[in-house]
Amino acid sequence: MLALLATHLLDAAGNQTTLARQPYGVRSASGAWRAAIDPSTRTSAGPSFVRVERSGELAWERELSFTFVEAVLADDGTLAGYGYSGGVWGWTTEGALLVAIVDAQGVIRLEDRSRSTHGEFGASHTDLHPLGLFLDGEERRLVVRTPAQDSSSSECWWSYALHSGELLPSLQLNTPTVLDEAPEAPSAVAPIRGTPLFLVEWTWRDRSIGEGQLASRWFTVVDDEGDVLWSSGPTDDFYTMADDDSDAQFEQLRASSAILDVRTWRAFELHFVSQSARVRFAAIPDAARGGWSIRESGREAWLPEVAAHPHDSVRVEPLELASLGEAALEVELRPRDPRTRLLGFEPQAGGALHFARRVAPGASPPRF
Repeated sequence: MLALLATHLLDAAGNQTTLARQPYGVRSASGAWRAAIDPSTRTSAGPSFVRVERSGELAWERELSFTFVEAVLADDGTLAGYGYSGGVWGWTTEGALLVAIVDAQGVIRLEDRSRSTHGEFGASHTDLHPLGLFLDGEERRLVVRTPAQDSSSSECWWSYALHSGELLPSLQLNTPTVLDEAPEAPSAVAPIRGTPLFLVEWTWRDRSIGEGQLASRWFTVVDDEGDVLWSSGPTDDFYTMADDDSDAQFEQLRASSAILDVRTWRAFELHFVSQSARVRFAAIPDAARGGWSIRESGREAWLPEVAAHPHDSVRVEPLELASLGEAALEVELRPRDPRTRLLGFEPQAGGALHFARRVAPGASPPRF
């Protein structure tokens, strides 16, 4: 849903100095609506020019006084996202945090800067760095993911009514306690279309074993109040990591989500690595189980395609070069100036200078 192009700029020492953001586009889940966002600065500070199309036809275009750092587009043409008045510099942000919603005619429905000053728990804007955002599965709410402000939950999700801009109660995403050691944070979050439910992927690291470490995944489905309706439990997708490089390996595992598809109505697909399987689940209305139940609806053997290296698809054809003739190069040889390769000099009486110069064995010393 989001395609964001970013470039890391490095200073002379190789340190990241800022995050340059280029024009990027977003589209709705159906693909009918598309938006192009063109920042006026490389840090996404200040205004931007936005163009929104429906089925290839212009719906609206205008300059906004802010720039979306991240944005989503609903199937009714509503554009929503967040940004910073001072932009993004490296991994830090400047100025006030802004959450905004723009309707299908280009009219700003919400421009909320209140959390930059006070925040959910009285924090200053420097503590508020969204982890991402998405629309709920019914496209009624904009959800902005932020870090938890205390240890009782994993994340705090701000929620806005998409069609009015009204601030709704925040959701505290509780960390599962299936294992003795809880995960550090969700690896991925996705709404389940046609439902008020969210699919959450967790990655767990076992630090208790002696040599090397183990990591595993599991999945939960939570409702709009943060309650867990379904859990896969720890999958048997275990990964062995070396102690000396476990942090890098763990982050790489977290970055490779096993959520394969959430585009199907009231359904989702997961990759169970150890079983080499693509497993489909359905979300079914069930009043007896809190409104919804999750059931496996099918599976098939599946292995992800390994992306070929770009060079593998390039075929180099041999090329014969035709001779264009020969040309003689004339070089004028000049004697080497003896006043080179000097090791030092010493002033003498009468203003003379004695030079010390390295010469080859047997060679006559130069005269000046």
